[in-house]
Amino acid sequence: MVPRFLPAGVFLVVALSRAVSAPQDAPAVNAEVILRDLDQIEQQQKHAIQSARVTAISEIKAAASNGVAAANLFEKAIEATQFDGIRNKGSSFTDWKSSRADLLRSKEMQTVLLMHLKYLVLSMERKGADQPELFAPPALAYAVELASLDPLFLKRAESIKENTGQKDELALQKEVQKMKDELLNKSLTESVFVKWLRLGSWLPAADSWELTPGNISGILEKDVRPSLRKAKNPQLLETWEFEMKVLADRITFGRLEHQAEEFNTVTRPRLQFSRASDMEEIGQKNRAASEIYTMIKTYPQHPDFGKWMQGLREMLKIAGPAPEPEAAPEAPKPAA
Repeated sequence: MVPRFLPAGVFLVVALSRAVSAPQDAPAVNAEVILRDLDQIEQQQKHAIQSARVTAISEIKAAASNGVAAANLFEKAIEATQFDGIRNKGSSFTDWKSSRADLLRSKEMQTVLLMHLKYLVLSMERKGADQPELFAPPALAYAVELASLDPLFLKRAESIKENTGQKDELALQKEVQKMKDELLNKSLTESVFVKWLRLGSWLPAADSWELTPGNISGILEKDVRPSLRKAKNPQLLETWEFEMKVLADRITFGRLEHQAEEFNTVTRPRLQFSRASDMEEIGQKNRAASEIYTMIKTYPQHPDFGKWMQGLREMLKIAGPAPEPEAAPEAPKPAA
């Protein structure tokens, strides 16, 4: 009787026989020609990427030239990212655009868009720069411009908080505040423009460049101060004064009394210690030691008290004891 199933060994023999009869490898390739072609393809790819990057930067720069252009580019980005592939795309986008007309025409919204786009361009140009120190001055200028807008936004935020003004105006300001949080208080990696134009790979690493367009403290610390420290530039100390002023003004303008004490007793002394540390960095060790010594005596309850004590002790050890004054030369004795 013929078995209904063949033994497993038969299948193995058949598989091996098929493997033996499989086609042989193709003829040898011309490695020299292929490698030369690969180099050419790689160069073409690099040129294409660079060309796309330059085009994207140019488009964003053009939009960052005025508020209307910025709003128009924002509309394109929203249409491409939020309405692509949905049913009745045209009518749906038209409805969205109509409902946001007042928002996109408002000075505050256009200002937010302009600042977002300016920082996006600066960040893209910074990526892979041969001389990253050249981006410290424009980053500082951006931070100064951003701080100058505080009164505009703080005033609007106060209106919302106190519920003053017309109903439509309050609704508009709430929308502006929402968009400000979206565009200035979130990382560029979440930007609608970055997603639309696929710019993520052209942004710097977060550890070497601040990616949140509205974070003045981060911009100063990551974008500005490293090159000033390296150059031992005294302007480094001015960045701390600027940061403390910005934070203090925000508390004062917003009448945030509950935050004032925290700022005066914790935040400001902490920033002053960082400034003193940078004094040492640029060669002003005596001034740094004096400031930290004063802080230790003034704020003995500060959370960083131990850190300050350790820092001052190390600073004084590095400085070493004051040199002994040289003995005055003996006066010559009169001849006998």
